[in-house]
Amino acid sequence: MYDAVSAVLEVLYALAQGYCLQYFLGAFLESRFPKGRCSGLSAAASYGILRMGLNYLIPSGYESAAILLKQILVFVMLLMLVFCFYKAVHAITFFLAVT
Repeated sequence: MYDAVSAVLEVLYALAQGYCLQYFLGAFLESRFPKGRCSGLSAAASYGILRMGLNYLIPSGYESAAILLKQILVFVMLLMLVFCFYKAVHAITFFLAVT
């Protein structure tokens, strides 16, 4: 029972992170898609799915090499999502991905 609740909370956490991310990026960058909730929800869902996949590929731990690798992959994933969902040819793009 605990494992099921933990898995559901992990999925909800990843989707909530994706929603906050797309809300934050949408405040600074112009979307590639027509205005609407679908573009924001697809960006949030994409982030959630990629984040969950990354958590399964590189399990959380306290090894410094794994933590560094995971942070680099998260940064690359964020840049990929920004370039896919937003017109991100501005200098602020890298600042937003790091933030």
